[in-house]
Amino acid sequence: MKTSFQYTRRIMISSGLLLAMNSLFRAEVNVRICEDVTFKSVDGMKIYGYLYRPKGGGPFPAIVRVHGGVHGQAKLRNQDFFVDNGYVVLDVDYRGSEGHGKDYRNKLAMGEKEVDDVIAGAKYLQTLPFVQKNKLAVTGDSRGAYITYCALARPNPFKVAAAISGFTDLTKQYQYEEQIAPNFMGIQKLMRGSPYT
Repeated sequence: MKTSFQYTRRIMISSGLLLAMNSLFRAEVNVRICEDVTFKSVDGMKIYGYLYRPKGGGPFPAIVRVHGGVHGQAKLRNQDFFVDNGYVVLDVDYRGSEGHGKDYRNKLAMGEKEVDDVIAGAKYLQTLPFVQKNKLAVTGDSRGAYITYCALARPNPFKVAAAISGFTDLTKQYQYEEQIAPNFMGIQKLMRGSPYT
């Protein structure tokens, strides 16, 4: 059943009113504009991201946000909070993420290439004129926290990190996540993806 808002919206679209009201609506409710961006990882692969920025010219400190899930995708969560407080946010869809084709999704490699992608995202931020190059943070939840741990174990540009609800015992994680099992080729590959080795 259609609501009155849906009918009103349909009328507004057909009459062109919605197009004229978009900028007024965004200003009134402070809607964030998300910019789709791409950047190159260490091996030259094109990586996808979503960029959110505060109003003004900056330069601003920046946060690289790493989503969770095995084949997850960046989602709008707490970007508004950070942007309202003067931070640029780059939500990285590292390789293995959904929404960019099957080949991209199947490039998952626990603790390896996706970590390169996140660090490459930080380096991409450092090229932007409105970003403070020496004030970068990284945060992730669940699998994103695991990737955050791995990024901290490598040379990286981050000054601060927040890993939320992450896992560190890959052998235990391997037992519970059968969907990622094809991406492991024995204990040697598993240990290469460990933030401890």
